[in-house]
Amino acid sequence: MFNIRIFKYSFYFRVADICSEEKLSSYIFYCRSFFISLNLVSFWLVKSYISDLNFCLLKYIKIRNIIQRKSMQKISILILLFIPLLLLSTPINIEYPKKDLTQEKIVLELQKGGCVIYMRHGSTKRDESDRTTTDFQNCKLQRNLSEDGKKVLANIGKKLKKLKIPINQVLSSPYCRCKESATLVFNHYSIDDNLRFALISDIEETELLKNHLQNLLVKKVKSNSNRVLVSHTANLKEATDIWPKPEAVMVVFKQKEDGSLLYLGKILPNYWQGIK
Repeated sequence: MFNIRIFKYSFYFRVADICSEEKLSSYIFYCRSFFISLNLVSFWLVKSYISDLNFCLLKYIKIRNIIQRKSMQKISILILLFIPLLLLSTPINIEYPKKDLTQEKIVLELQKGGCVIYMRHGSTKRDESDRTTTDFQNCKLQRNLSEDGKKVLANIGKKLKKLKIPINQVLSSPYCRCKESATLVFNHYSIDDNLRFALISDIEETELLKNHLQNLLVKKVKSNSNRVLVSHTANLKEATDIWPKPEAVMVVFKQKEDGSLLYLGKILPNYWQGIK
C-alpha cells in the first residue's frame, strides 16, 4: 500500500505539470477514481494473500502434526521391535585382573589350556576395500592380506608350535583375509559365517553376530586345549567392548568354572619376533 501511495502522488504531480488549469480538475477526478479502484484491488490482493498464507500455515501445522505422529508411531514400532533383541541379548560377564598380565604370563596360561583366543586377521593392503558382503569366495572383491602381513602370521604360527600351545578348534570368518590368516598361523580352520564383518551390518544383524560371538566365548573349552576365533575388529568390540588392535593381535580370555570370562590381555604381533 505504501508503494501505491507514493506512485499515486507522483502521478498527481506529473499530471499537474502537463495539464492546463481548466482540465486539471477533471483529470484529478478520473485519477482519484482510478486509484480508489487500484486501492480496492490491492486491498483484495493483500487480503487474499493473507488468507492464503493463513491457509498454508494451518496446512503446514496440520501436516507437521501428522508427520510427527507418524514419526512417533514408526519410532514406537522400532522400539517395540528392538526390545525383544535387547531381552534376547545376554550380557557377557567379564572379569578384569587387578594387575595387567605380561605377555609372557598370558603365553603360560595358553600353554595350560582352557582359553579362548580372539585373533584379528593379519595386516591388510590399504589400497583395497571390500566390495561384497556375500561373495566370500571371490577374494578379488575383498581387502586381502599384505605381503608383510603374511610374513608376520607365518612367524606367529612357527612360534606357537615351538611353545607347544595346544589348539583344538579354529573358527574363521568367511572373509579371505581371515581364512588365510587361520591357515598361516594354525594350518586348519572351519568357517563360521556368523564371525563375518559386523561393522557393515544393520542393527538386527549386529545383535545376532554379537550374541553368537558371546556364546562362542563362553562355550566350554577343553581344559587342556584352546579355542581360536579369527575375525574382525568390530565383532569383539560389540561383544565385549574390547578393541582388538592392531591387526594380527590376539585377545585372550580364560574361562572360569562359573561360566564367566577372565580377560587375560593382548598378545601383540611384534611379541612373537622376540621369541628365538
